[in-house]
Amino acid sequence: MSQDLACKFVNVNVNFSEFLLLELTGVCTHNKRMLIGIIYRSPNSVTENDLKLFELINTICSDNKNNLLLAGDFNWPNIEWSTWSSPNSLGPETKFLDTLRKNF
Repeated sequence: MSQDLACKFVNVNVNFSEFLLLELTGVCTHNKRMLIGIIYRSPNSVTENDLKLFELINTICSDNKNNLLLAGDFNWPNIEWSTWSSPNSLGPETKFLDTLRKNF
């Protein structure tokens, strides 16, 4: 059994700049690939940038249904993770939660 781990950068055609997406081969059974994404959203993010973030998550998830791990610092302190809710039901936090629900 090989102990090699191949890694390559994956490009996504979305204009959100603060992310890194890597494809690892050799970590899953049957030599399948695993995609790992790290995302950063500035606390000063504007609406246009937030929309690009939602598009990025939608694109990554629609193209990669299995063996996907996304993590990040999204800087929405008002999200109540125990209930998956936000006090601002019309704000970007709610749109972010909806994007996560849709994709996961």
